[in-house]
Amino acid sequence: MAVSKNANFLATVQQNGIKLTEYWDKLMLGMIKLEKENFVFTNLGVEKDIPANSGTTTVSFRRYLSLGVSAGLTKEKLAEAVPPTPLRVEAQKVQGTVNQYGAYIEETDWVDEINMDDIESIYMPELARHASELIERQVISSFADASEYFVNSKTAVNDYTQVSGNVLTLQEMRKVALIMKNQRRSGHPKFGGKPVFVVHPNVMEDLLDDEDLLDRMLIPGNDNSPIKNGSLQQYKMYGFYVIETLIASVTANSSSINVYTSIMLGREPYAVIKLGGNRVKFYQTGFKAEKTDPLAQRATFGYKLWTGAKVLDPMTIFRVYSTSAYDDALTDLESDPYARYATQLIMDDPTLTIPATLTQTAKDEEDTLTATIADDNGDSVTALDDGYYILWTSSDTAVCTVTPSGDFTAVVKAIKASSGTATITAQVMKRTAGSHTAVGDADTTAYTLTIE
Repeated sequence: MAVSKNANFLATVQQNGIKLTEYWDKLMLGMIKLEKENFVFTNLGVEKDIPANSGTTTVSFRRYLSLGVSAGLTKEKLAEAVPPTPLRVEAQKVQGTVNQYGAYIEETDWVDEINMDDIESIYMPELARHASELIERQVISSFADASEYFVNSKTAVNDYTQVSGNVLTLQEMRKVALIMKNQRRSGHPKFGGKPVFVVHPNVMEDLLDDEDLLDRMLIPGNDNSPIKNGSLQQYKMYGFYVIETLIASVTANSSSINVYTSIMLGREPYAVIKLGGNRVKFYQTGFKAEKTDPLAQRATFGYKLWTGAKVLDPMTIFRVYSTSAYDDALTDLESDPYARYATQLIMDDPTLTIPATLTQTAKDEEDTLTATIADDNGDSVTALDDGYYILWTSSDTAVCTVTPSGDFTAVVKAIKASSGTATITAQVMKRTAGSHTAVGDADTTAYTLTIE
């Protein structure tokens, strides 16, 4: 088997200046990552297992429906010696499936024998965390079947055109919990049979500002623990609990308003499905000579798992949409060289290409330029991960401006009211600590503004 193009060669692990041309302190800094305490949904579903060798990856759940009492009790009232009409039973079926997932790291013997750090000891715990995050995100992806509730009586995410008046409040949460209660559903057993809301930390701050919390709970009861702790976790209000997670969805809508998705859970909201009892299996191949690696030059370590999730009752899981007054606290992790994900692209010398010319004929006219990128192996790059971005510049912003609009696109806008020329440049940049580094050669577009 040929070595993977994503194998970790010595040059890979020593990128970003990690090599012995200087003294390195023996203490490695901690990895910045999404910690496991944020993976709350994996443990709040109903765990179901498909036995190994069952011949299927699909499991079916059945729920029998309750029996109703007739209006006026007419069907249950008995006449002498006359039996009533027998009642019919009914059940509903829900099906869920599991899929197989996995990830591994490959390193060469040069890394093992020359690099100053033991890559396996560093990344084996991270692979375990990676598997936990994968399961959590797979569970969240199943929530598309959940019920929806829009704060402030909106009907769609794009209806939010401003932050003010659309943040989540205790009153709105009470309404959601009451809908579930009126639908004859109970709360979550892990919270004493009470509903639980899972919210983004920014939304938690909105709730701490709620006047209802201050006026009816904190001052009358002289309980300021939520203020001291900066959280409402483990604090019951109006018969429900609130916990937080950084993995909660935040998505910009068509008005560029960030919409936060909180999740309310009741009893048996969804199933978390596994196969064969064991969810994660870890594998390791050492530096061992074999037919595909005759000189023992490669080693791998990684994991494999089967997992799936399925909403069991849409009335016991609600997606609650709102805005947040703490939007300014959101950060762009992609631009953080310490917190971004390790890049999976091979881009030491990429080839970037943009259109050679662009002509516009009116002030405020806009056009989109699209770049194409090939990696070091000549393969087309279809998406840029956190490690890279394209820097677009205009040589004369009085003539035209250029604004990034996507991984590979930028919008060019004519600024000048009369004719002019400029050069638009695109350059692949790598996010590294301290500064961003240009990789590969830049490409240019000859821009002409012709106004008659």
